Amino acid sequence: MRMSNLTEIRARTITVTTSGTPVQGSSLVVPPGVTVVAKAGRNNTGVISVAESSTNALNTGENNFQLQSGESLGLQVLNTNMLWFDSTVSGDTVRIVFEFEPNF
Repeated sequence: MRMSNLTEIRARTITVTTSGTPVQGSSLVVPPGVTVVAKAGRNNTGVISVAESSTNALNTGENNFQLQSGESLGLQVLNTNMLWFDSTVSGDTVRIVFEFEPNF
């Protein structure tokens, strides 16, 4: 259990350019014990799918977690490239954010 706050945050916006073509998260190392928050864009008109692989992230699949506009999900992963995103509407976005320490 982490007992202190880290000094900075990292955030990225991921755009699902083409619905049905999952997009991998950027490669950002996540410090131990830190939760990555993935939040569906507030202006999205579709549903964002989140999963651990391109295949499972497909918006037509059943092995993903779905986010409506503005909804979020917290996950503890080693790197944000472990997350894959798809959307039912081309151009929808998801924002990822987490705390980090520059010397990590």
